[in-house]
Amino acid sequence: MSYDEEEDKLTVCALNDADIAPLLSRALKADWSLASINHELTDDVARRLGATALSVLALYNPTLKPMLKVKLEPPELPESK
Repeated sequence: MSYDEEEDKLTVCALNDADIAPLLSRALKADWSLASINHELTDDVARRLGATALSVLALYNPTLKPMLKVKLEPPELPESK
């Protein structure tokens, strides 16, 4: 996801992992274990993932911070046995 302040837009994109591999070592990442969400991509997961992505994007684009009107709740993790 990227933010273009001049054009006043967000862009969601996908790249081949091999193309971005050299950049990942320098990237701020928020990893999401699929096991932690039982390998289910639900509406709740989509909301939390979107809120996380926007929050991370706002770290690099401070003009987005006052626009953020989402509350990022801690995830409910499955109980360990």
